[in-house]
Amino acid sequence: MFLLEVFLWILFLSCICVLLAFMFRKPLNPNVPHAPKRPVVLNKEEFVRAVQNALRYFPKKYHAILGPEFAEELKTYGHIYMYR
Repeated sequence: MFLLEVFLWILFLSCICVLLAFMFRKPLNPNVPHAPKRPVVLNKEEFVRAVQNALRYFPKKYHAILGPEFAEELKTYGHIYMYR
């Protein structure tokens, strides 16, 4: 029972850390040159596949948080940079 409580506590803390990182992520610095924005030429299926491909590098517990973030990057910049 003790190990389960420790596991749940660690899981809770990791979720809090991810949420805080999402809430306080840094905006892009306008004084630093960045890659030019690309046009989005993907259809809906390709768009979903691109986000799924980016998410495969992260544990599934973070997909609900990172998925919308990556989709927004793809819409905004035409590419998923994983700026976080």
